[in-house]
Amino acid sequence: MKGDPGVMTGLNEAAEIEASLMLQYALNALDLKRLGLSIADGFKDLHEQAEGFWMDLTAKLLFLEGAPTTAPKAAKSQDTIDGMLGEAMAAELAAIARFTSLCRAAYEVGDMEVFHFYQHLVKWHRTGGNGNKGHIKWLQKQLYQFSKLGETEYIAAKV
Repeated sequence: MKGDPGVMTGLNEAAEIEASLMLQYALNALDLKRLGLSIADGFKDLHEQAEGFWMDLTAKLLFLEGAPTTAPKAAKSQDTIDGMLGEAMAAELAAIARFTSLCRAAYEVGDMEVFHFYQHLVKWHRTGGNGNKGHIKWLQKQLYQFSKLGETEYIAAKV
């Protein structure tokens, strides 16, 4: 079944976003693990979920007879934990905004399957579902703890 060209472009873009998140979260998890901090496990979970979303998007592209062309952004290490959490939150908010826009575009061309997939993708990133941890929800909790405890106490609590 051949998909709408605009929908295919959007799916490729969404796959690229998920691949970028996947790589960044893998690096974050590695950096935090080296420091001995337990939030490394949270970033590992986010990495695995982003990988699953990327695989789902790639499968949709293939089903619609598209050619996945993922070119993720390069991952970069952060100097501070606050910076890492802040960058992750900004990336998640940008991803949700783009997925929402792509959702509208799929609706406008009548591709209800992709429309509903984007709706679920936004929900999974915000609050979780189907056993997935909500990326925004988890990051909000970490940022709240960091702001209330301060860097030293937050790190001590996560060792």
